[in-house]
Amino acid sequence: MSESGGRAPDSGAVASEPGWAANAVRVGRFEFWRSVRGLRESTGRFVLTVLGTLFPTAMFLLLGALLVGSVSVDSVPVSDAARGGVAMFWSFVVFLVAQRVVSTRPRPEAESLLLTAASTRSVVLGLALAETLRVLSYATPPVLVVTALSAYALGSFALLVVVPLVVLLAVLSAVVAGSLVGYGVALLLATSPFVARHKTALGVPVVVVAMGAFFAFQAPELVGLDRATFAWLPMGWFADLTGVATPVTGSPPRAAGAFVGAVGVLVVGGALLEREASALWFEAAVDPSRRATTRRRHPPPRPAP
Repeated sequence: MSESGGRAPDSGAVASEPGWAANAVRVGRFEFWRSVRGLRESTGRFVLTVLGTLFPTAMFLLLGALLVGSVSVDSVPVSDAARGGVAMFWSFVVFLVAQRVVSTRPRPEAESLLLTAASTRSVVLGLALAETLRVLSYATPPVLVVTALSAYALGSFALLVVVPLVVLLAVLSAVVAGSLVGYGVALLLATSPFVARHKTALGVPVVVVAMGAFFAFQAPELVGLDRATFAWLPMGWFADLTGVATPVTGSPPRAAGAFVGAVGVLVVGGALLEREASALWFEAAVDPSRRATTRRRHPPPRPAP
């Protein structure tokens, strides 16, 4: 780190250690189970979390059991309402992940130790993996119930494979996109003196507008819109991707667009995540109490290449 408090040398491209993918898996697994242990230590949060997962699962199971016998079709077309609903789910995950990154997890636990033992790539991808596991722990039970009932009703057990894979791809892309937004906001707060000094005044109207837009998007009926209105959004095309080798009939161009777009988000977003995290964790943070451009220098040691 230079004496002026500027960016660390070659912080834009952090060398990754051999076996960084395995290290990322270890970090993600450790962070996920650490959050599970923390949840179990809080009885109130644990009960609310379990109820929040079991209620939609039980609701889908009950409705499916009542309706599955009346289904007598060989194929199901993907409607615009279904595409809009998938787009809303994707945006919901992006919102939650971005909010968590900014408010509670802009930096890893045991930062100095972790970033000395592993590269930035391993750590940031491990944290993204932990967020993915958290989202899947909530989404898996209702998704499996709906998938099993649909496979039974349509007589296509390929749905038991295709739907979970599509959900996994959608969640992965949403977590990467949400992490990009979250780390970007955290980096702005850490490096901009003006934003750091006035973050409350700037944040309140931004949060109010963002929350209003988000809830209007999640419940469009409240503002006179229909879910089908959002069918044109590419993140809703994951619904068409479930039509691969299944009785679900979607749009092949949209299905291809969803797959290519998700892979692009994972590849490009993963590279950008590494750069954002490197700048956030190794850049000297501004001191909002000072009007000069002096910065507090507290980055952890950089691992050896």
